[in-house]
Amino acid sequence: MLRSKAAWVLEHIEQITTPTAPAIRDGGTVLFRGEEIPVHVTHLGAEAEASTVSYRNNEVFIGLHPSHRDMAGHVFEQWIRANARNLIRREIASLDPERRFPYDRLYIRNQQTKWGSCSSRRNLSFNCRLVMAPPFVLRYIVAHELAHLKELNHSRSFWELVESLYGDYSEPERWLKENGALLAWR
Repeated sequence: MLRSKAAWVLEHIEQITTPTAPAIRDGGTVLFRGEEIPVHVTHLGAEAEASTVSYRNNEVFIGLHPSHRDMAGHVFEQWIRANARNLIRREIASLDPERRFPYDRLYIRNQQTKWGSCSSRRNLSFNCRLVMAPPFVLRYIVAHELAHLKELNHSRSFWELVESLYGDYSEPERWLKENGALLAWR
């Protein structure tokens, strides 16, 4: 009987061991730049033009427009994406001040499985969830994708280039392996 139900058992074991993403709710917390910070959600009046998000004193304040009543996660995602774009651009400028790694476009996405990618068209794509990780993790992923602009593979020369941009990358790789599942919300 166990063999006939093996697929079902394995699926449910995975569901039990995979942490669920926290909901964005008043009084909850989220990760931002590697720190767990409080979230405050309020409902704005009809006179409000749009939902708002602000970050003050290590806390996130979300004001929901009436049309976004149950959409705190969506509003938070838009804020995270905007922060990701700004922080990633800063990291690129810091890692490549001489612009030795020109790229065409920068995309910020909310992928489930990838932290970043580089296309043969020289487009860079990053997961917005990276801004939830500590800054050294974001910096490593940016260095990794910049290196792909020169080496579209994972050859020895690619890893040497990553190391020349970032240094020893074992710590951010370990952090992502151990904690990557925590970079989520719903």
